[in-house]
Amino acid sequence: MTGRKPYFSQRARIAIIPGFLLFLALAGCTQPKKKEIAPAFYFWKTNFRTGAYEQQLIRATGVRTLYLRLFDVSWDERRQQAIPLGILQSDSIRDTTLQYIPVIYLTQSCLTRLKEEDLPGLAARIDTLAGQLCSRYGIAPAELQLDCDWTRSSANLYFSLLQQLKQRPFFKDRLLSCTIRLHQVKYVSASGLPPVDKGLLMVYNMGNLTRYGGHNSILDPEETRQYLKRLALYPLPLDVALPTYHWAVLFEQEQFKGILYNLSKEQFGRDELKPVKGNLYRIGKTGIKGGYRLKAGQEIRFEQPCTEDLEDMAAYIGSRIRDSSFRLAFFHLDSTAMQPFQAKDLNDIVQAF
Repeated sequence: MTGRKPYFSQRARIAIIPGFLLFLALAGCTQPKKKEIAPAFYFWKTNFRTGAYEQQLIRATGVRTLYLRLFDVSWDERRQQAIPLGILQSDSIRDTTLQYIPVIYLTQSCLTRLKEEDLPGLAARIDTLAGQLCSRYGIAPAELQLDCDWTRSSANLYFSLLQQLKQRPFFKDRLLSCTIRLHQVKYVSASGLPPVDKGLLMVYNMGNLTRYGGHNSILDPEETRQYLKRLALYPLPLDVALPTYHWAVLFEQEQFKGILYNLSKEQFGRDELKPVKGNLYRIGKTGIKGGYRLKAGQEIRFEQPCTEDLEDMAAYIGSRIRDSSFRLAFFHLDSTAMQPFQAKDLNDIVQAF
């Protein structure tokens, strides 16, 4: 044994070293690339106007893109046709440092009433109105977006509308995107794949809003995970949207009564609410809060995502989304709706990806 030569000669060992170093270099190259996240905001009010809060938030987060709602497409029962509602009004779209992505929201109730023969005329009217509004406000968009929560039964009609829009003069030669709900990712075979250039994954409004209880219908991290386990397999390139808004849901005798926008628990005195379950409370006395008249005995559920849950969701989505570069849009840019989020919170969420 003492006289046996080693298996590799000295010369062979020296020859192996460069190959080993090359292997290490290649292994390093296969490490996951750092994701490039471009923050953005949705603006979802009829009157476009940004105050000091919104402008400061845009600067502090480095946002360069606004998704700007142009109008809704709803169904008019009297005329028995789709009509535009909530058309954007503004005298202040002057920030040329921002890129604007116009969004048209097609209500689900409208989609279920449309017929195939309605689509050519509807596509023409959407195209004309979108072009007129963009011209009026000096917007030259590279991308246009349709927002609609289609279902399995309405998918073919909606996809046909998207295809017809892509042939219209204003939409043609522009990037076309559409919003994607969580169920459309989980059940992609049943939901179908929209004929667009890219999707925007909406990670909010996943629970049953009208169901009585102490849950949070805006964002439930555990439920979100169940929907996005196979996110990496979704065929379309995706941007992502996360919620930064809040509201309250009102119940009477355990029956849904409505949404109270921008009403928070902090607007109530310590003795005006009695805990029931989770974030559900019973109102102690009749009065007016946030412009809403509330009655003693009614119950109110306060819903708002917290920064920690949004960071958790960002990390989870970041580990599964196959896109290495995408926009992260916060919904939506409004000083009242976004409280108590600050620029640091939003920057931390971006970094969590």
